[in-house]
Amino acid sequence: MVNWTTVLKASTSENALDGAKIIANEVRRGFKETRRSVFDGAKTFASEARKSVKETRRKRQIVDRMYPAVVKKLALDRGLHPRALFSYPTVDNYRKAVVSKVPLNDLIDFANRKRIFIRDITEEMNKEISEQDEQDLLEEDSIGDKYRQVFRSIMEFEALKDYRHEYIYQAELFQWLKSRFPYTSIEVQRGSSRPDIVVNGIAIEIKGPTTENELRTVADKCMRYSEHFKSGIIVVLFDVRVNSHLYEEWANSIKKTYGHLTHVEILRK
Repeated sequence: MVNWTTVLKASTSENALDGAKIIANEVRRGFKETRRSVFDGAKTFASEARKSVKETRRKRQIVDRMYPAVVKKLALDRGLHPRALFSYPTVDNYRKAVVSKVPLNDLIDFANRKRIFIRDITEEMNKEISEQDEQDLLEEDSIGDKYRQVFRSIMEFEALKDYRHEYIYQAELFQWLKSRFPYTSIEVQRGSSRPDIVVNGIAIEIKGPTTENELRTVADKCMRYSEHFKSGIIVVLFDVRVNSHLYEEWANSIKKTYGHLTHVEILRK
């Protein structure tokens, strides 16, 4: 925005030429900032629009896997009473109402409680989130190239099977990283901290299957790791069994609480 106080002072300057230069420069600066603000606003709007379209598509995928009676009960339990023009509401009317009004995380939690198979959908969502996290890292000037490379490598990692023991997953991920980064170590002790894997000074903590208890221990470890691993922390979670709302609150809290000490990223596999 134009600083009109500066413009006013310049207009009363004894040196008319200097005053005119100050006014011109200030107006140019103001126009540049306004243009940048409009551009940033347009980018944000476009990003939110894309996110909304994706969420709607995911919700439709989940609702389409529910039996008609389940969809109708879900809608009525939520106080949704769709109307039809010339007849009673159809199943499609109830589906549209649920997709329109029920948040995505609520649908995911509901489907999990009802044992509706949506794992392929949530895995695809996790992949999209990881790819967006990687893109954000690429655009962030304060993050080193090594951190980006390690994060991308972990994102590309695919376990050979669904593990129920953390140490087996850890061993496989360690071998994967070791083949790409020679300076990869396992359980390096620094003070009272001992991350599962350390790559070029980056602490990697692995949890899974991940329940609420595992999330609580991660918070404590991030606090201790931030003292000894200034290159950053990457938390890898597999087989997450946590309510979606609780998970989002936890993830946001971790970044806000420890992000100012060292860079923290959470990768949900």
